[in-house]
Amino acid sequence: MVDYGLSGKVALVTGVSRHMGIGAAIAHSLAASGANVFTTYYRSYDKLMPWGSNSHEAEEIIESLKLQGVKAAGVEVNLAESEMPKKLFDQIGELITMIT
Repeated sequence: MVDYGLSGKVALVTGVSRHMGIGAAIAHSLAASGANVFTTYYRSYDKLMPWGSNSHEAEEIIESLKLQGVKAAGVEVNLAESEMPKKLFDQIGELITMIT
């Protein structure tokens, strides 16, 4: 594997709610490169989509990231609400301490 210099860094990955989703694939790739991973997910959106929602899938993904030897955590947030991205980034320092 190529060393991208991510060991010990923190990556924020949004949309990590399904094992078969692109968010989970990106999170796993970053973890495989040594990055600690902080995820966001939004189950209410998934419930409306054809793939549906597994109420524990986001947590299962976070646990599978930890099994790769990195720290991982996540929070449920609706980033489509106009104030939420700002709130998330205002709190990002506090949230990152969850995994460092």
